[in-house]
Amino acid sequence: MAEGSLPLEDRVFEYCMSVIVPMYNSQEFLRRSVASLDAQTVDQQAFEVVLVDDGSTDGSLALARELAATRPNYVVLSQENGGVSAARNAGIRAARGRYLMFLDADDTLSAPSIEALVRAFDEFGDAVDLVTYPLTYVTVATGHRSRHRRYEWLDHTGVYDLAEYPFVAQSSINVCIRNHGERTPLLEEGRAFAEDQLFNTTVLANKCRLGFCSKASYMYYREPTSVTMAPDRLERGFDDVVSSYEQLITLASENGGMARYAYALVLYNLSWQLNEHKLLPDFGDASTCEANYERLGAALRRVPLWAWEENPYLSDVQRLWLMRRFGVVGETREVSCDGGGTRLRFADGGELALGMPSMRLYWAVRREGGLELRGCVYGPALDSARNVTVFLRWESGARSVCATCGGRAFEDKGVRVEAAWHFRAVLPGMERPYEVRMDAMTDDVWVPGFQMHFDMCRSNGRYINVYTREFGDRRLVVVGAGDRGAVGAGGRSAVGAGGSRLRIGTVRDLPTWTMPVVRLLMERRERTRTGNFDAREVALLRAKVPVALRLLRGQRFWLYVGAREALARDERRFDGIVRLDLDELEGVVARVAAFLGAEKILSGELEFEGMLPCDRSTWERVADLSGMREQGFCYAGAGGAAGAELLGTPYDA
Repeated sequence: MAEGSLPLEDRVFEYCMSVIVPMYNSQEFLRRSVASLDAQTVDQQAFEVVLVDDGSTDGSLALARELAATRPNYVVLSQENGGVSAARNAGIRAARGRYLMFLDADDTLSAPSIEALVRAFDEFGDAVDLVTYPLTYVTVATGHRSRHRRYEWLDHTGVYDLAEYPFVAQSSINVCIRNHGERTPLLEEGRAFAEDQLFNTTVLANKCRLGFCSKASYMYYREPTSVTMAPDRLERGFDDVVSSYEQLITLASENGGMARYAYALVLYNLSWQLNEHKLLPDFGDASTCEANYERLGAALRRVPLWAWEENPYLSDVQRLWLMRRFGVVGETREVSCDGGGTRLRFADGGELALGMPSMRLYWAVRREGGLELRGCVYGPALDSARNVTVFLRWESGARSVCATCGGRAFEDKGVRVEAAWHFRAVLPGMERPYEVRMDAMTDDVWVPGFQMHFDMCRSNGRYINVYTREFGDRRLVVVGAGDRGAVGAGGRSAVGAGGSRLRIGTVRDLPTWTMPVVRLLMERRERTRTGNFDAREVALLRAKVPVALRLLRGQRFWLYVGAREALARDERRFDGIVRLDLDELEGVVARVAAFLGAEKILSGELEFEGMLPCDRSTWERVADLSGMREQGFCYAGAGGAAGAELLGTPYDA
C-alpha cells in the first residue's frame, strides 16, 4: 500500500506542522513574517515553512532563498504567476507536516501559535477538520488594532457546532487543517475574491464543526497599497462574489447542518461590503448593470426571512434596504412598534421582526448647568412619518423635543438614510445620579424606546468604551437590554424590551489626558489671556504644532474640511481671519490642534465622521478640549455661489 493511501493515524509525517507562505512582490515584508516564525516557542525542527514564490518581479525569490539557506526546515518553491490560490495549492502538495496552516508574506504569527495549534488539534482529535484562532487587524498607517466580531462567539478553546454558532464567519485564512496527502482539499484557482471562505466552508461542511484555539494569534497587516483595495479588482471580482453566494446558498439547501452558517456567511459578506463600499454591481453599460442586479437579487431571494431576521452583522437599516432593493420583500403593509421591537408586515404576506428604532447620539458637550445632547432617530417605524416628537423623561419631569427633518440624510454602515429626524436637548444639572428614557410619537406609531448608541463626532467627554463617556466628573452611560447585537449561544438575536436608557452619574477622578502637545496647547491658550508666556514652550509648540503660533498671537482662524470651493471663495475676504485647509496640515497633532483651536469649522460634507482629523479613537480622547468657549460649525456646501451665506450645520435643530 502506498504511503499516500495509509489511514491518517498510521501515516508518518516529518513535521508536526507545515506553514505555507505564498509570496508575490513581498520583499519589503518577508523578513517580518520570517522573524515571527523564528520566534515560535516550539522547536524549529518540529515544523517546516514552505515559501512559494508566485512569479514575483522584485527580489522576493532571491530573499526567500537567502533566508532558507540558513534554515534547514525551509523549502522554497517557484512558479509562474497564477494567483494566491495557486501558490497555496503548490504549498499544500509539497507539505510534509501533519497539519497545514497558512501565513501571508506580509503578516505575522504570535510566538506560541504553532505549538498551541498542534496541541489543540491533537486534543480535538477527529471531532474537527479545521481549527481557527484569533485574528488581529493592524492598520499600518496608524498602528490601530482591532479584532473580528466573530470572537464574541469564539471566546474559549474548544469545538463549536456550526448549527449552534452560525455567525463565526470564518472567511479568512487564519486556519489550520489536516494533511490528507493527495486527498487534501485545494483552493479554487483563478478567483479574485472569496477563495478563502469557500475553501474553509468546504473543509467545514464534512463535520459541521469548527475547532478554536485561543492561545494562537494571526496579525493581519492592512497596508495602504493592498491589492484588495483596488477598485478595478473589485469590479473584476463581482462574478466571484456572486458565485460564492450562489454556492453557499446551494450548500445551505443541501446540508442541513450548514444551513444557518452558510446563510449567515452570505449576509455577513453583504454587510462588510456595504460598510466598505465594495458592493459593486454598478459597472458596464445599462444592460450589464441590470443583469448584475438581477443575478445578485436572484441569489438573495433564496435566503429565507428567518436568516435575514437573525443575522447580527446587518444593521436594521442595511437589512431592510437590501431586502427592498433586491426584491426579497414587497411593500410594507403595516408597521407596529412595542417594547419588544418593530414588526413589519408586507403586502406579500411575509413578516419581519426588527429591533427598536435607533437613536444616534453624535453630540454631547458639557454646558453650565447640564449636558447638551444632539442626535437623530431613525428606523423602519419612522420611515413614512411626516412628524416626529422625541420625549426625554427623567425623575423630576418630562421634556419634549420637536425633531426636524428635510434633506438631512446621513450614512449608516454603507446605506444612505433619508428619513432621519434630528433633535437637540439639554439634560438638567445633577444633584444625584439619574436616568433618562427617550421615546417618541410619529404620525400613527408610538415608539416606546430606542436602541441608543454613541457615535460621537463632537464631544468634550473622554472615550471609555462604546457605552460610556466621561465629562470631567460626570459619566454618561448607555444602559438597558437594547442591543440587538446581543446574540446567545443559540444564535438568535435578542431584541431588547423598551430600548436603552441614559444614566448620568459621577466619576471619582478627573480624566488624565494622554496627548501632551495638545494639553500644552490648551495651557498656552489660557496663558494667552494673562500674558504669561514661556519662550521655550512657545518654540516647542511652533516646532510641533504649525498653527500654535497663530493661536498664541491671538489671531482668529477658521478651519475648512472638504470645502475647497468655500475656502477659495472666503479667502478673498479681507476680514483678518486666517483660513486653513485640513488636508494641507501634516501630522495627527497638527490636525487635532487645528480642530481644537479653530474659532469656526466649515465642512463641505454632511457627515461629521468624514471631518475627523485623525483616527476615531484618538479623536474621541481629545475632542473638544477647547470647550472653554463656544466653537461654531458650519456646512459650507459644495458649489455654492460666490458670496453665498454659510448654512448651519446639518445637525443643528
